[in-house]
Amino acid sequence: MNQRLFTRLVSKVTRKQPEAIAGAPILKRYCALVPVDLFSPEHVVGPDGSPAGEAIGYIRNVGVTAESESAAWRLIEQEVSEGSIYWPHSEIEEISRSRARRLVGKGPPLDRRAFRAETAGIWYRSGRALFETRDLRQGVTEPEDGR
Repeated sequence: MNQRLFTRLVSKVTRKQPEAIAGAPILKRYCALVPVDLFSPEHVVGPDGSPAGEAIGYIRNVGVTAESESAAWRLIEQEVSEGSIYWPHSEIEEISRSRARRLVGKGPPLDRRAFRAETAGIWYRSGRALFETRDLRQGVTEPEDGR
């Protein structure tokens, strides 16, 4: 292979995966479902401005790039300041770049370098879905006949 072609190929690879070439860890994209118990209840106001109850927590989706699931959770924990993660209902999964694009939608990611997997960080954070009870199945009714 001639030197010029080899140089072009190496240049193309290093632009796409600089961490792999430099010996840095390979970063993965994750999507996490993060339920949070608030330290103090939050008053909820209805669409007409009247009180609608008190929320004791919320659920949020987070897109994060990290070396591993545990490293992703550490980044997410640093972002949660108004409560604590309710671990029994938390979920995380590794996702593809195309799924990450769909998660972000048309808006720009919070951290472009993290989204491109060039550095660890949070690149997506959904809005908060507040809940009044810890039973995340709220609204699901059990059959009356016991089945």
